[in-house]
Amino acid sequence: MAYITTAPIRKSWLSEAWDLTAPRLATWRRRARERAQLASLNDRELKDIGITRAEAQMEANKSFWII
Repeated sequence: MAYITTAPIRKSWLSEAWDLTAPRLATWRRRARERAQLASLNDRELKDIGITRAEAQMEANKSFWII
């Protein structure tokens, strides 16, 4: 009986780059969306979550790539 051995299939550099980049892009998109939602909250809603309007504006004004 003959056995066939195969080398593991290696991903292309582009596929590997995408695998590293896609999660970061998703995180950045989520941050931008959450900050936009935070900016749209009214004073009562901000009080419910325990932050001031100034704190909300400071967070909402951050760039999407900044934690």
